[in-house]
Amino acid sequence: MDYKRKINNKCWYALLMLLMFVGYIGCTTLFPHNHLINGRAVTHSHPYADSPESPTHSHSQAQFSMIAMLSTFVATVTNISVALGAFFTLSAIILHAAKQHTAKSADTSLSLRAPPAM
Repeated sequence: MDYKRKINNKCWYALLMLLMFVGYIGCTTLFPHNHLINGRAVTHSHPYADSPESPTHSHSQAQFSMIAMLSTFVATVTNISVALGAFFTLSAIILHAAKQHTAKSADTSLSLRAPPAM
């Protein structure tokens, strides 16, 4: 019973993560737009109502600061995750190779054959 509940919770968690990923990819792909702030183009994406009365929208300086902080956070977390994933993968490969080498050398060193006589 507990095992089935654990699997069910994992399925719901995986479904939630998939939904969040699809939503993120959808927003970044479907709603990108630019703002000119002090002569510099700021590009970001989020859904907004593009109506004929208001073809553009604006953000406050605090909102732009929040967008910049969130972008920095996402980039940092992504880079750290990729680096840790690569580190753990390489560590597992090296440890597996070391265990294989140790097992092979242990097999060859345990010989009951006597040394050659001269």
